[in-house]
Amino acid sequence: MHLWRDRAQLLDIVREVAVSDFRLKYNDSVLGYAWGLLSPLVMLVIYLTVFRKILGIGGRGFEVYVLVGVVFWTFFQDCTFSGLNALTRKTGLLRAVPLPVAVVVASGMVSTFITLAINSLLLVVVLALRGVLSPLAPFAVVPIVCLALLAAGIGFFVALAYVHFRDTGLMWHTALQALFWLTPVVYPVQSDSLAEVLYLNPVARCLYLIRWFLTSSFFPATRFFVLTIACCVGVFGVGLYAFLRRQETIPEAL
Repeated sequence: MHLWRDRAQLLDIVREVAVSDFRLKYNDSVLGYAWGLLSPLVMLVIYLTVFRKILGIGGRGFEVYVLVGVVFWTFFQDCTFSGLNALTRKTGLLRAVPLPVAVVVASGMVSTFITLAINSLLLVVVLALRGVLSPLAPFAVVPIVCLALLAAGIGFFVALAYVHFRDTGLMWHTALQALFWLTPVVYPVQSDSLAEVLYLNPVARCLYLIRWFLTSSFFPATRFFVLTIACCVGVFGVGLYAFLRRQETIPEAL
């Protein structure tokens, strides 16, 4: 196992596997990636139709609000599922090669980071063309990284749970559906008392800060900002630590 202790080599492996997974996911073509964009765009149109046209909810800037929410929620969802499914897709590799299991799981999630980077750039272009992009937009990188760390930490948790409970995929899918509606992804929070409850959710906090930096012209509350960073880093650290402690027994359990 000493071969894999070189951190630089491990990072190279993660990068290569992640890029390979990304290419396979989109058939290594621009058209494939374009089809990958279609699903969130369709959902965006549906949410706007339901909330704005049918329920009469949403005022000026509502389209941007929903667009940002859908883009980054889709990443969060895909990242956690990629971590979970990495074990299923790479079972043969894990049994054949003395590769740390954490590297395989991390590679699956890093492949979604590539999609996130591309979608974030496209989102910035759209906001700039609409004339609503804030001068503070570069600071949005911080909550985006926080969301990535949060998703990765949870991804390690659900991947570890899968080893012991094979129905984890179904349970996590159900949990995500509930979390989606408990997070202000496609609806604005109208009540301050409700906001205090909803923003206990770190995903909601990340989305709030991403929207803020992309469209507002002054900084958010420092306490809210710092606590969000601490929470996301904490979840990532605990998730990674728990996974690393058990990874030696995972290949045999798969």
